[in-house]
Amino acid sequence: MNKPILAFFSALSFLLISPMSVSAKINNYYGLKTGMSKDAATKYLCVDQLAAKNKKEFSALYSDKSIDSLINMLFNEGIFQSDIEKNCSGTDLIDKQFLQVYLDFTSDNILWKITLSYQKPADVLQAIALKQALDQYFAGHKVVEESVTDKYGTRTYFIASIVDDKISAGEINKQKSIFLKKL
Repeated sequence: MNKPILAFFSALSFLLISPMSVSAKINNYYGLKTGMSKDAATKYLCVDQLAAKNKKEFSALYSDKSIDSLINMLFNEGIFQSDIEKNCSGTDLIDKQFLQVYLDFTSDNILWKITLSYQKPADVLQAIALKQALDQYFAGHKVVEESVTDKYGTRTYFIASIVDDKISAGEINKQKSIFLKKL
């Protein structure tokens, strides 16, 4: 077989096989997208409304906190899906099964990581099915099992993280440059 024909069939087989063997990593979860600004994420999840509601309802606890600090606290400590459902009708996250969502931003307030927690079902077969569904949906991303023990007992969760490798690498390089200047 001559070289041009061999090259053609090699290229053709690569094109036919590659899309099936490489799964594309998702960078969003129902409208919540890595790369969006902190302000856009705040508006999409109605976190500003939730922070204002918490400040009003729990005034003794949050009297010394600003709305911005409460927003940051919610992003760091997690926003319950039920709170999103109650306070934010304009999002595609309503009726999704996750328990909490956590968001991580770069120093320039760009979303680089979305972490979702899911309650592990007590039924073994349901737990296996949920884990397999999460692995399939979040293909290429990390899905782990974590247990938390407190005064109420032990609960187990599946944690799925969507990480934007390009944004996180850029932030790492930026922070590394800052550290190198200080060494």
